[in-house]
Formats: sequence, structure tokens, C-alpha cells
Amino acid sequence: MEDSPETALYFIFVTQVHFCAMYAVVVWDWFFGLQREWRFIWKTSWTPVKVAYLLCRYWVLAVVPYLLWAFAVNHPLETCQRIFKIPVALAMWNQVAAECILLIRTYAFFNRNIYVLVFLVAALAGVVSYQLYVATSQMLLLPFLPGNTTGPCLPMSKPHSAHLLGFFIAPLLYDTLVTFMTVSKAISIRRRNGGPSSRLIQTFLREGVFYYILISFANLVNGIFYLQPRQAISAICIPLSVMLSPVLACRLILDLRERGSETVNQSTGTIAFTAGVTSTKSSPGSPFSGLGFGFGTQGRGNSKAIMRPQGVVLSTIGSIPGDAMMTANGLELDSIHTYKADVEAAVYSGEMGLGSPVSGIRVEVERTTM
Repeated sequence: MEDSPETALYFIFVTQVHFCAMYAVVVWDWFFGLQREWRFIWKTSWTPVKVAYLLCRYWVLAVVPYLLWAFAVNHPLETCQRIFKIPVALAMWNQVAAECILLIRTYAFFNRNIYVLVFLVAALAGVVSYQLYVATSQMLLLPFLPGNTTGPCLPMSKPHSAHLLGFFIAPLLYDTLVTFMTVSKAISIRRRNGGPSSRLIQTFLREGVFYYILISFANLVNGIFYLQPRQAISAICIPLSVMLSPVLACRLILDLRERGSETVNQSTGTIAFTAGVTSTKSSPGSPFSGLGFGFGTQGRGNSKAIMRPQGVVLSTIGSIPGDAMMTANGLELDSIHTYKADVEAAVYSGEMGLGSPVSGIRVEVERTTM
């Protein structure tokens, strides 16, 4: 159905306002999150999560002004024919950065299983390849209104083509896959522990499912709008997909790191072993002297400890091999299983380095010294 010029002009104006409004949301979220960003991102060591966060946060801040120039400003036809594909090719990396965060999160949640990593990377590479194909060869310039020699450089799908629907459905399928894997893993952890999930894992799931619902809705609506015949409204929901996903992904990282910090400081990191009489000097014969928790460049058997009064030792804890928990001198360490799920999630949410066992998650372990 053909829209009248007045109707088409109205919907194009709504699309332009939508772009500006969503960019205002991006800037607002960034500005009011600077304090948390400084604490949980800038003050931490460089890790894949930190790189993914900065790319996700600042790529959208950098490229959307170009999108606004292309989509919200009138240009001659020659200019639009030359540049109308560029904004889409730039904006798709907003989604890719957000998907990278989901990839790292899921990889960490699966205790850095290399097969999970390879599978997720291959799936994401397929999504990116398809989106690049669509952005470079399956779009047309939305025609200017009759009698106008200038207009915004908005894209439209080729007639009778569903590729732009696939452009938004592909990340939807990837998000569905990642969410299914995460929920399945959480259910497995819950069954293994025989009790309710920890606060950190609850945050992990709640934020992830909330992200999935909103972004999936935005991508699905975008695909439907490009599939319907009224081209004037086809681009009206693009800002939801290209700007909402980075905002939610960045909030996901900040919320998980904040919760992980609370968990490590208040619950996960305080594992009390009260056996025997404590003293201010560690004995070589202590049943805990061979646990070998370590991180970073230290080996598993060379954990770094700082002595506190009354025999409380501050130590750094590495990846806990859940099925390899040991019993020392009759003291059962099975209670650590309760905390393993938190540590797995904290691998993602804390100050971590994916190249080391845990690398940066600091846990206060109270242990007795003989």
C-alpha cells in the first residue's frame, strides 16, 4: 500500500526523532553510569571483558552521530546513493559488541570450556558474515518524496526480499541459543547444589533473561517492519536494535560486577574453617598448607597469603575444580561446593583474566593455622 506524501513524511520524521531520542538515552545511561564504570571497569586490569565493555559502550557513542547525520539530515541524491550503506555497516557492530559480551559471559559461566568457546565464536562469526552480506548487497536507498531533490539516506529492503528480516532474526537466534545454554547451566548448578541459586547467579540469570526479552522483541519488530510493504515505516525501529542492545549489555556487565563484588566480599569469599587452636604463625604441617589456590602468574601451588591476627589469612583463590575437592586431616571441604557456582559466575563479573585460572577474583579465605 502506497502512503500519501504527507503520511510518508510524518513517518520519516518519527524515525528521525526516534534515532535522536535513543541516542539521548545512550548518552544519559553513559553519563549517569560513569561512577560505576570508573569503579568496576577503569580501575580494573585489562581483560577481554573490559575490552568488550569499552567497545560496546564507546563504539555506539562514536558512530551514532554519523548515523544521525545520514538519517536525520537531508542530503542530495548523489550523496545518499554513495553513503546509505555505510551507517548500517557501522551500526551492526553495536550489536556485535553486545553479542561478544554475551559470548564471554556464557564462556565464563561454563567454567571456560574451550568447546563452548569455539561453538559460540563460530555461531557469532556466522551471524556477522550474514549481516555484512545483507548490509553490502541486499539494501536499496529509500526513495525521496515526490518533488524533493534532497532527503534522508534511509535504507530499505529489496522488493520481495526477506534478507533484511534475516539481518535482525540472525542475532535473535544467537541470543536464543546463548540464553538457552545459560538457563540450562543454571538449572544444572541448582540441581547439583540441591538448593536455591546464589544471589550472584540469580542476578546473572535475571539480567540475561531481561536482556534477551528486550533485544529479541526489538529485533523481531525490526524484521517485521522491513517485511511489510509500507517502506516509509520500515526503518522506524532500527534505533531499538542498534542502540538499546549496547546499553543493556553494558548494564549487564556493571550489575554483575557490582553483585560479584558484594558476593566476594560478603559471602563467597568468607569460607571459615574452624578446626583446632588458631595462632598468629602458620605451621608447615597445617592441613591447608597444600591446597594450592593461586591466580595470575602464580601457580596453583603457590598461592599468595597475607597473615592477619588470630590466624586469619587473606588469600587469592583460583578456579575451584568442583569434582576434585579434597579432604584434609578429616576436615571435610565439601562445603566449598556451595560456593563453586558463585565463583564460576564471579569469573565473569569480577576483575578477571580469561587467560589464567581466575586471575583477579580476590576471596578472603579464613583458615586455621596450627
